[in-house]
Amino acid sequence: MTNSANKDNQSNEIKNGDLIFQTSLSGQSKAIQLTTNSKYSHCGIIFSDEGHFYVFEAVQPIKSTALEEWIALGENGKYVIKRLKTLTKY
Repeated sequence: MTNSANKDNQSNEIKNGDLIFQTSLSGQSKAIQLTTNSKYSHCGIIFSDEGHFYVFEAVQPIKSTALEEWIALGENGKYVIKRLKTLTKY
């Protein structure tokens, strides 16, 4: 899933627990990318509450942000959503 999906399709495709990634516009973004060898520098976990999607993110302090607002904070509004196929029990 990427930002090419329209808003109506997004709500049908996005599920609680999906992971969302973006390149942040923050000052430390480049350092995170270099350290992690990733094109992304920020991520969060998507959840829904009363029909609206939010991103639970680790910023100071840890908080939830409306999905649309979270997307707007990234570089050029680009993002990618991933979903784990299964979880392994240990």
